[in-house]
Amino acid sequence: MKSESETIVSNLLHEVAMAKNLFHNTIIRTVSCTQPFTLDDITSLLIESEIWVTYKKAGGNKYLLRLEWSDV
Repeated sequence: MKSESETIVSNLLHEVAMAKNLFHNTIIRTVSCTQPFTLDDITSLLIESEIWVTYKKAGGNKYLLRLEWSDV
C-alpha cells in the first residue's frame, strides 16, 4: 500500500503530465496532508522528478502548492 505522500505525488505527476501535453509549465493545486511529515515527503519526491514546488498553508491540514517545471 502506498503512503499518503506517494499517493498524492502520483496524482500530482499525472496532472503535470497532462499539463505538459497542453504546453503549460505551471499548475496550482490544493492538497490535504493528514500527517505532519507528508508535505516534506511530497516536496522531496517532486523535486526528484525535476518539479519545483512552492507552497503556503491554506488552513487546517490543507496546503496550496505551485508546481513548476522546465518546458524542455
